[in-house]
Amino acid sequence: MKIHRIKGYIQSLYLVEYHDKLMLLDSGCRCDVKAVQNYIENDLSRKMSDLKLVLVSHIHPDHAGGANSYKSKFNTPIAIKEGADIWYLGWDGLKNYFIDILLTWYVAKKMKKGINNIFFKRRVDSNFFLKGNSPVPGFEDWEVIYTPGHTDSDLTFYHKESGTAYIADNLIKLRNNFIIPHPVSFPEDYKTSLKKYIDLDIKEYLLAHGGKTEIDDSSIEEVICKVKPNPINNKHILKQLVKNLRKHRFK
Repeated sequence: MKIHRIKGYIQSLYLVEYHDKLMLLDSGCRCDVKAVQNYIENDLSRKMSDLKLVLVSHIHPDHAGGANSYKSKFNTPIAIKEGADIWYLGWDGLKNYFIDILLTWYVAKKMKKGINNIFFKRRVDSNFFLKGNSPVPGFEDWEVIYTPGHTDSDLTFYHKESGTAYIADNLIKLRNNFIIPHPVSFPEDYKTSLKKYIDLDIKEYLLAHGGKTEIDDSSIEEVICKVKPNPINNKHILKQLVKNLRKHRFK
């Protein structure tokens, strides 16, 4: 097994390669699908039909935005947690959907990238529903671990043999520090999820924002201590975003 890191729009994507199949850890944004296709066909000299599964850790634009495109363009099966795809449904879901699109563009702007089309269908057309403590379909050497907190449906994908875990946004590396993601919708669940990482023998973490890295238990414990008891949702983040934009505008 080899794991390839692909630079996405605002995050890293990880492509797991075996001699007879490929698996993508999160779909990335809608605009990342072409980058992944180019990597598979040009860098690996393989066919898109070798991509046997796209996993989705949670329903945010930079993790689930490209999922339906893989299925419609390449007939690639999609796997998510059961119930995860209702995150953006209803009136509140629609508001959060547009806020998350704006936040993604904001991050892209800070990274000095352009405004790409990242709109996607709010419900993922999945083939498999994933449960915690169960193997990944067709890739049974990988285990699904339920690690909510950032949203209500976050999943970690753990390869025990190599001690590798893809934890999506559950920790973010900024320079040499590990920080809490935004939002943290369920703080107590989030702390429990971080404690699961301490209990596992993880040698290498794959971060959506921060790349491949090692994280010692003390660093995770420091993050746990910084988690505030009240949820930090999109309303808080939007207020801070507006404040930052005003500050930048009137400098």
